[in-house]
Formats: sequence, structure tokens, C-alpha cells
Amino acid sequence: MVGPSRTEQSVRALTIGWTYWILPCLQAICDVKAVKHFINTHSEEPTEKFVRGCSLAIVLLLERLLDVIVDSNPFDVAEDFVVSRAFQGDVPFERMPTDSELGVLVRKIALLYLPFFRPGTFETLESNLRQLENTLLRPLGATFENSIEVDPKAAKKAGLDKWLCIRRLGLVNVHLFLCELKKIEIGFHQTFLRNKGPARKTPPPEFYLGYKMSIAYLLERLREPGSSERALKLLLKSKSWKSLENQYRTIQSELVTPIEDAYGISDFMFTKTRPVPENLRSQLLHADRDAMQTRYSTRERLEQAFLWFDTKPVGSEGITFSSAAGVITAMLGVLMMQRHEPVRITKFEHPVHHGSDFSYAVLVPAYSNIGNYSEWWVFPDFANDVTGGGRSGYFYLESFIDRARRRWKERIHYQSVVVDLKDFLDYVKAPSTVRPYRQLERDSALLGEARGWLLELTTGSILRAKGFTIFHRIRDTSILGDLELDIIGVKHEDQIVRILAAECSSGFSPKGTTRVKRKIEVLEKVWPQLLRHLKVPLRETAVVEGWLVTAQRLPASKRRIKSIRIVDSGQMERLATEHGITWNKMKHVFPEEQRPIRVLRMTGLHDLVELLGNKRI
Repeated sequence: MVGPSRTEQSVRALTIGWTYWILPCLQAICDVKAVKHFINTHSEEPTEKFVRGCSLAIVLLLERLLDVIVDSNPFDVAEDFVVSRAFQGDVPFERMPTDSELGVLVRKIALLYLPFFRPGTFETLESNLRQLENTLLRPLGATFENSIEVDPKAAKKAGLDKWLCIRRLGLVNVHLFLCELKKIEIGFHQTFLRNKGPARKTPPPEFYLGYKMSIAYLLERLREPGSSERALKLLLKSKSWKSLENQYRTIQSELVTPIEDAYGISDFMFTKTRPVPENLRSQLLHADRDAMQTRYSTRERLEQAFLWFDTKPVGSEGITFSSAAGVITAMLGVLMMQRHEPVRITKFEHPVHHGSDFSYAVLVPAYSNIGNYSEWWVFPDFANDVTGGGRSGYFYLESFIDRARRRWKERIHYQSVVVDLKDFLDYVKAPSTVRPYRQLERDSALLGEARGWLLELTTGSILRAKGFTIFHRIRDTSILGDLELDIIGVKHEDQIVRILAAECSSGFSPKGTTRVKRKIEVLEKVWPQLLRHLKVPLRETAVVEGWLVTAQRLPASKRRIKSIRIVDSGQMERLATEHGITWNKMKHVFPEEQRPIRVLRMTGLHDLVELLGNKRI
């Protein structure tokens, strides 16, 4: 028997961490008496003013949980392709299909956060939290207790107390997911706005007072005893969503990084040691049956039938045998090409006064490393079950599909949907309205991270070829404060040591030069401590240099800065060629921007760049 691969084990460990970190956070907020006491200690405002923001924090915690379990979960609940596609199709969680156990669990959690949308009093907030605690948090806590342990490797540094570890991970992820405005805006869009309008929209100002208080309360409850209170005090003094962003680095350096460094806290530190007991699994999945029933509009039913993919009419209406042959050809072609997933065929029945007319659709897969571009080939209204060629074509096609299902069994996924012909034709012939914001956010984040690493690795290779010893992503708050160093190169020459700090960014911005200059200033003061931290031999003196590396091609005027070196795409190509590094192939990952956008970015007008729709910052 072959065990799970290392990649599969890592994904499972990540799923555990991303699922359970919300548990200590929600348990803390359910202590309403403690929440009120914290508010009254730090504010003279009436407690009712904090209800909306506190509700937002609760909803965003549940949204993070849903974001994970739609694709993978540690509860022994089977994955569901339809639920995953609904998520990628920007369907609100409370409207997702409930035909599977996973769909029931997603709907249950979504229905638990809906009451928090409505403004209310602390009494209604407490009532909603009791419901959340009884129906979700108790079985969730019991499944964690019965099936999850600290991974033995992680335990060497973090210890075996899993509840202490999950509390610490809760602090790390409160900072990561609830203190960054971009993530707050995306969560607000997916829940309160039900994926309508722009993908990012800042919550109204009246939410902020209660939200910052809730985050400060969570940080206070989850932080290490004796840790600095400065970050909390600065957060409590903040006045707006924009000022929350300014606290991100302070919270990271004073509360998060110390426990990450001291205990090795990460999302990968847990392992599942046994299946979830059936009684706990049943409690997690238990939900009001009536609440699982949903009346969908015709459009929603068609979107679900087409799995939120685009449609492409390829057959002609009323032309029976060529369309029937097209369905068979498409089905067999996909069957031969796609060996690991089922071939999906959908029959659409259109009732008429004398019987039924029929359309068919076959899902044609198309994937890339960063997206799913599959589409349905639709053969509209070409058969019937009454008379003539339409009837014989229909029964011939149904007979063929039936034989294929008997032969290939689970490799053929066949379903039938009843829908009015006009509604069906209006839907499949309309221009595409698919706007997969969630998938685009995920893909853009992954691509951006990959570009950053590629640029850093290439820069590191060039510096290594020049004789430097290379260190990537150095972050030690006791030495560097809130700075993070992308790349540090160290090279010993006689009685001096050369230290080169390189910052890498796919897009150039004047702010980048300011950051590099600041890093040079800090390194000139703390270089001995940094070299000891890196376990590198010291010298009497040090020369500190700075590079700003960008994948863009810049005019000469932008590269002439005395105190630092700007390495643009052209110089990167020359340096890479000089040292035998294949930059020519890698540079195509970094697309060229249009000249007006590039000029705006280089002059520092980031807000205008965003307005024009270019997100490559």
C-alpha cells in the first residue's frame, strides 16, 4: 500500500492549521462578559457602538473557515466538486448546493453567520454567539481534541500542548488574516456584500470602532504573558481602516515574530492521528433540514447545471443527426483525453404541449498552471421524444450514452435538468458573465508570490556567482525592528566585509528606493549583530551596499541614484548572461506593462494605477 506523498502530507497539515486556528479566537469572543469588560476598560463609548464591528470580526473568522473547507477539510467529509466550483463561481456561501455532506456543512456555517449581519444589541449578539458555540464550536473543539496532535518534529520546539500551540497559531493568523485591509475587504465582499460589486470594498467607517476593539481583545487574549503592550495601545488609538494598515508591522514585530521564532509556530505544525469519531462527525453535520432547502431561480439552476463554467453553442437548433454526432464525438474525445476525472454530460429537457424537446452539453476541459478555462459545448434544441427524425435521433443518442455509462461506469457523469427552452436559449446565447473573483484572487496571489521568488532566486544566483554568501528573507525583530530583508549577500575581502542588501519587486516604484536606503541605514548600525545571527565571521569594518531589483526595463534617468544600484530587466539580462543564468526564458513570466501605466507607477501614482485596473504592484 502506497502512503500519501510529502506534498499530500503538507496539504493535509496546512488544512488542519487553517481550519482550527479560528477555534480559540471564536471561543474567546464567545466570552461576552470578558469582551464587555475589555471594551469598558478601554473606552467610554456605549457598548452598543461596538456591536457591528464585533459582528464583522466574527463573520470574517467564519468566512476564513469556509474558505478552507470548500476545498479540503480534516473532518473526514468527502470533497465535492460542485461545492468547489460554486465557490470559484462566486456563489454566496448560503446559496451553495446542499446535495452533499460538505454542502450541508458549508450551509450550516453560513446560516450561523447570517444573523450577525443585522445591527443589534449586545444581548442579540450574545444570543447569536450561544447558538454558534452550541452547534459549531463544541463539536469543532471535540474533533480537535480527539483527532489532532502536534507533529513530532514541530513538538521539539513548540512542545506537545496542542491547545497552547493552537492558541499561538490563532494569534499568528489573527494578525495575518484580520489585520490586513486587503483581506478584510475580500472577506467583507464575500459575506456582507454576497460577492456583488467590486471584489474589494472597504467596510463602512461605523464598523471600525467595534472591529479594532475586537481585534485588540483577541490579541490581548491570545498573546504571550509578559509580551509588549505597545502594539495593542497603538491599535486602540487608531481611528480608521487606513490606520489599521499602519499597525500591521508593529503587531508582527512585537507579538507575532517572537513566538514564531521561539516556538516554530506555523500552519504546518499539526498532524491528524486518527479518524474523527462518527458521533462528533454527526454533530458537525447536524443541521435543520428545512434550512437546507433552497428555492433557486432559473438562472441559478442553470449556473449550477453548468458548474459556473462558460457555455459555447456549437450545434444548430433543429438539426438532429449532426448535433447527435457532435455530442458523441465530444464525449468520446474528452473521454480519451481526460483519464483522471469524469466526462460530464448534461441533458436539458424542455417541456412542450406534446412532449419534450431536448438539448445536450458536454464539458470540454482546459487547464493551465494558474487557472481552469473549461467550457461547455452546447448542442441546443435538436431532438424530441414525439416523432420524426428528432425522436429517432434522441433515442439513438440516449442508447449510446447508456452503453457508454455501462462500459465506463464512474468515468461518465450524466445528469438531466428540466428547464424552459426560452430561458435555456437566453442563458447559453448571452455573453459570458462569469467573473470568478475568488479564483482570480487566489491565482493572482500565487502568481505574484512565484514571480517574487523567481526574481529573488535569480538575484541570489547572480550574487553567488560574484562570490557572495547568500541568505534569503531575513527577519529578526531584535536586530532589524520591523524590516524584512529579501536577500543579504556577504563577502569577505581582507579586513572588511561587504554586505549587500537586495530588494526585489516585479514592478518599479520610487517607494522601493526609499525602503532600500532605510535598510542600508539600519544595516550600517547593526551589521555586527546581524552577522553573528547569521553565524558569519566578523571583520573590523563593513561596507554596506543596496540593490533594488525590478523585472521592468527602466530609462537611464531612473537608474541613476548615487546611494543604491537599480538593476532593471536589461541589466538583469546582462548579469545573468555573464554568469550563465537563463534569464531570457524566465523573464517572460514578468509581462511588460503598457507605457502609460509604467510611467504612472514610476512617478509614484499608485492610486491612479489601481483606478486604471492594473494590479501588478
